[in-house]
Amino acid sequence: MRTRETWLTGLSLLLILSIGSAMASDRPVLIAQRADHGGVGDGAWQLLKKPMDLPDLPKYGGQTQFVGGLMYPNKAGGPAITMRYLSKDSADVVSQWYEDSLKANSWTTTSVKDSIKGQKGHNGVVVRVSSTKQKGFKSEIKISYKLFR
Repeated sequence: MRTRETWLTGLSLLLILSIGSAMASDRPVLIAQRADHGGVGDGAWQLLKKPMDLPDLPKYGGQTQFVGGLMYPNKAGGPAITMRYLSKDSADVVSQWYEDSLKANSWTTTSVKDSIKGQKGHNGVVVRVSSTKQKGFKSEIKISYKLFR
Protein backbone atom coordinates (compact mmCIF):
# COMPACT_ATOMS: atom_id res chain seq x y z
CA MET A 1 0.00 0.00 0.00
CA ARG A 2 1.44 3.36 -1.05
CA THR A 3 1.52 6.24 1.36
CA ARG A 4 0.21 9.68 0.41
CA GLU A 5 3.79 11.04 0.44
CA THR A 6 4.99 8.31 -1.95
CA TRP A 7 2.02 8.94 -4.25
CA LEU A 8 2.63 12.73 -4.26
CA THR A 9 6.34 12.21 -4.94
CA GLY A 10 5.50 9.96 -7.87
CA LEU A 11 2.98 12.48 -9.22
CA SER A 12 5.51 15.30 -8.90
CA LEU A 13 8.12 13.25 -10.75
CA LEU A 14 5.61 12.43 -13.50
CA LEU A 15 4.75 16.14 -13.90
CA ILE A 16 8.43 17.12 -14.00
CA LEU A 17 9.18 14.47 -16.62
CA SER A 18 6.11 15.47 -18.67
CA ILE A 19 7.05 19.13 -18.54
CA GLY A 20 10.67 18.40 -19.44
CA SER A 21 9.64 16.30 -22.41
CA ALA A 22 7.13 18.91 -23.62
CA MET A 23 9.72 21.68 -23.23
CA ALA A 24 12.26 19.67 -25.20
CA SER A 25 9.80 19.32 -28.07
CA ASP A 26 8.76 23.00 -27.86
CA ARG A 27 5.09 22.11 -27.44
CA PRO A 28 2.84 23.97 -24.99
CA VAL A 29 2.61 22.44 -21.54
CA LEU A 30 -0.90 21.97 -20.23
CA ILE A 31 -1.30 21.39 -16.50
CA ALA A 32 -4.74 21.35 -14.94
CA GLN A 33 -5.14 24.04 -12.29
CA ARG A 34 -7.85 23.10 -9.84
CA ALA A 35 -6.92 25.05 -6.72
CA ASP A 36 -7.11 28.79 -6.08
CA HIS A 37 -4.30 28.61 -3.54
CA GLY A 38 -1.80 26.21 -2.06
CA GLY A 39 1.57 25.70 -0.46
CA VAL A 40 2.70 26.73 2.99
CA GLY A 41 5.16 29.25 4.40
CA ASP A 42 7.29 31.02 1.77
CA GLY A 43 5.92 28.64 -0.87
CA ALA A 44 2.27 29.63 -0.34
CA TRP A 45 0.58 30.93 -3.49
CA GLN A 46 -2.76 32.33 -4.63
CA LEU A 47 -4.14 32.17 -8.15
CA LEU A 48 -4.95 35.57 -9.66
CA LYS A 49 -8.16 35.50 -11.69
CA LYS A 50 -7.89 39.17 -12.63
CA PRO A 51 -4.95 41.58 -12.87
CA MET A 52 -3.76 43.35 -9.73
CA ASP A 53 -2.95 47.03 -9.47
CA LEU A 54 0.71 47.17 -8.52
CA PRO A 55 2.17 50.20 -6.70
CA ASP A 56 3.73 52.74 -9.08
CA LEU A 57 3.62 50.35 -12.03
CA PRO A 58 1.92 51.90 -15.06
CA LYS A 59 -0.61 49.74 -16.93
CA TYR A 60 0.07 49.14 -20.58
CA GLY A 61 -2.36 51.19 -22.64
CA GLY A 62 -2.48 48.98 -25.73
CA GLN A 63 -4.84 46.14 -26.45
CA THR A 64 -4.03 43.34 -24.02
CA GLN A 65 -5.70 40.29 -22.58
CA PHE A 66 -4.92 39.09 -19.04
CA VAL A 67 -3.99 35.41 -19.16
CA GLY A 68 -3.30 34.68 -15.50
CA GLY A 69 -1.06 35.20 -12.55
CA LEU A 70 0.07 34.11 -9.12
CA MET A 71 0.72 35.92 -5.87
CA TYR A 72 3.15 34.62 -3.26
CA PRO A 73 2.02 36.53 -0.14
CA ASN A 74 4.55 35.08 2.31
CA LYS A 75 7.82 35.59 0.44
CA ALA A 76 10.69 36.89 2.56
CA GLY A 77 10.63 40.69 2.65
CA GLY A 78 7.18 40.99 1.10
CA PRO A 79 4.76 39.59 -1.46
CA ALA A 80 5.78 38.62 -5.00
CA ILE A 81 3.33 38.80 -7.90
CA THR A 82 3.58 37.39 -11.42
CA MET A 83 1.13 38.21 -14.20
CA ARG A 84 0.95 37.26 -17.87
CA TYR A 85 -0.76 39.14 -20.71
CA LEU A 86 -1.09 38.78 -24.46
CA SER A 87 -0.94 41.93 -26.59
CA LYS A 88 -2.03 42.79 -30.11
CA ASP A 89 0.97 45.15 -30.32
CA SER A 90 4.45 44.03 -31.39
CA ALA A 91 7.06 43.12 -28.78
CA ASP A 92 9.18 46.13 -29.77
CA VAL A 93 6.29 48.57 -29.24
CA VAL A 94 5.36 47.04 -25.86
CA SER A 95 8.99 46.93 -24.64
CA GLN A 96 9.60 50.55 -25.60
CA TRP A 97 6.37 51.63 -23.87
CA TYR A 98 7.36 49.90 -20.62
CA GLU A 99 10.89 51.29 -20.73
CA ASP A 100 9.63 54.85 -21.32
CA SER A 101 6.78 54.59 -18.80
CA LEU A 102 8.93 53.16 -16.01
CA LYS A 103 11.49 55.94 -16.46
CA ALA A 104 8.71 58.58 -16.56
CA ASN A 105 7.42 57.19 -13.24
CA SER A 106 10.84 57.49 -11.54
CA TRP A 107 11.89 53.85 -11.81
CA THR A 108 15.60 53.14 -12.26
CA THR A 109 15.76 50.75 -15.21
CA THR A 110 18.15 48.46 -17.03
CA SER A 111 17.31 46.57 -20.20
CA VAL A 112 18.79 43.22 -21.14
CA LYS A 113 17.56 41.36 -24.25
CA ASP A 114 13.79 41.01 -23.87
CA SER A 115 13.70 42.11 -20.20
CA ILE A 116 13.35 45.48 -18.52
CA LYS A 117 14.36 45.50 -14.86
CA GLY A 118 13.14 48.32 -12.67
CA GLN A 119 13.77 49.47 -9.11
CA LYS A 120 11.78 52.13 -7.28
CA GLY A 121 12.37 52.55 -3.59
CA HIS A 122 12.32 49.03 -2.19
CA ASN A 123 10.09 47.59 -4.91
CA GLY A 124 11.37 45.78 -7.96
CA VAL A 125 9.90 44.66 -11.26
CA VAL A 126 10.99 42.63 -14.26
CA VAL A 127 8.94 42.99 -17.45
CA ARG A 128 9.68 40.38 -20.12
CA VAL A 129 8.21 40.93 -23.57
CA SER A 130 8.49 38.42 -26.37
CA SER A 131 6.84 37.62 -29.68
CA THR A 132 4.08 35.04 -29.64
CA LYS A 133 2.44 32.78 -32.18
CA GLN A 134 -0.82 32.89 -30.22
CA LYS A 135 -3.58 33.56 -32.78
CA GLY A 136 -4.71 37.19 -32.80
CA PHE A 137 -1.77 38.44 -30.73
CA LYS A 138 1.75 39.62 -31.52
CA SER A 139 3.45 39.60 -28.12
CA GLU A 140 3.41 38.14 -24.62
CA ILE A 141 4.08 40.22 -21.51
CA LYS A 142 5.28 38.63 -18.26
CA ILE A 143 5.48 40.87 -15.21
CA SER A 144 7.29 39.78 -12.04
CA TYR A 145 6.85 42.29 -9.20
CA LYS A 146 8.38 42.21 -5.73
CA LEU A 147 6.79 44.41 -3.09
CA PHE A 148 9.30 44.86 -0.27
CA ARG A 149 8.06 45.82 3.17
